[in-house]
Amino acid sequence: MRGYFAASDEIAFRMAARGIPKNSVHVTGIPIMPVFAQHLDRKACAEELGIAPDRTTLLLMTGGAGIAGGETLIERLLGLPGDFQIVALAGKNQQLLANYRSLVAWSGGRLFALGFTSAIERVMACADLAVTKPGGLTVSECLAVGLPMVLIAPIPGQEERNADYLMEQGAAVKAHDAVALEYKIARLIGEPERLARMRESMRGLGHPDAARAVLNHVLNDGR
Repeated sequence: MRGYFAASDEIAFRMAARGIPKNSVHVTGIPIMPVFAQHLDRKACAEELGIAPDRTTLLLMTGGAGIAGGETLIERLLGLPGDFQIVALAGKNQQLLANYRSLVAWSGGRLFALGFTSAIERVMACADLAVTKPGGLTVSECLAVGLPMVLIAPIPGQEERNADYLMEQGAAVKAHDAVALEYKIARLIGEPERLARMRESMRGLGHPDAARAVLNHVLNDGR
């Protein structure tokens, strides 16, 4: 074994505490696709999606998993005060996508339903806040593009630890249920300066070039 790659300084510290030599541990972050290292133009990406580029945008990437049905969740969020829009991702779930689309007509132009996309980085470029489970790859992608998160329904174990880490760093908040989710989103939407601070907190946490760093160590011994 030539070495190990760690997602953060804390993980590297824990590895050293278990007896792994420090010089064999490299803090690279979790490798993600290179597109997340690009600086995308928000206006151009918003025009592709057909949404308003200058409107506060909430990206819902959960299907309501663990808190409420996706449609119910969207209905509750649309009832919140404030001028914001929601982009709801249904992935490959065609029934969920149809349910989302059934809500578009009465949303007053505030809801946009999307199915599976291979360009999620362009959707993230339009967003101000993401509602998501704290899975490792999703978290790494959000950090790479500087997208603050409201975390829901973490799986006991790794996802819970991911959520704790992000909250300690000021990059995310956590909602335990649908009521907490409504409250926290309303607060964040109404406090753009707080969202800006969360984005600032993400600087130094994201590793958009993690894959390149890993390959550099593997192929060139870190040179």
